[in-house]
Amino acid sequence: MDDKRLDQQPQWMRWFRPLLKNLVKQRWLSENLFRNAANRTVIKRVLDQAYPSGANVDQDLIQLLQKPSKRKGAQEAFRGFINLFDDHLAPQILADIQTPVDLIWGEKDPWEPLEEAKLWLKTFNCIRSLEIIPGAGHCPHDEAPEHVNKVILNLIQQIT
Repeated sequence: MDDKRLDQQPQWMRWFRPLLKNLVKQRWLSENLFRNAANRTVIKRVLDQAYPSGANVDQDLIQLLQKPSKRKGAQEAFRGFINLFDDHLAPQILADIQTPVDLIWGEKDPWEPLEEAKLWLKTFNCIRSLEIIPGAGHCPHDEAPEHVNKVILNLIQQIT
């Protein structure tokens, strides 16, 4: 939703964006969206997208993710988040980093495709390695912790 990515969106979205921005500023809409997003069923549906293998998606995780929505100010924080149209994007940050970066990426990430990681590896000098976690989605550290932990341990051993 960031404005900096507007040129990557279809033409209809470029036209629709001003209306969308005005809509999500409306408190009545953000409150309804929040109530919907904080629902256990919706959280489960999002997790099913983020974790394509289904590994480690259970009631404990759903409860853990729902818990912050019950805190004072959560609704207003959500409203601020959905109204964030000009944030720092990873490529902007990576362009300025001098410290080596090792990426760990879920092969089946539904929101940040693997092609993006491969492009970053070619584009940004700071990226030292890319480890792809087979079958994992957006949160490989949750979905395949044994695999991710091995990768992290290996990276630490290489450095030390």
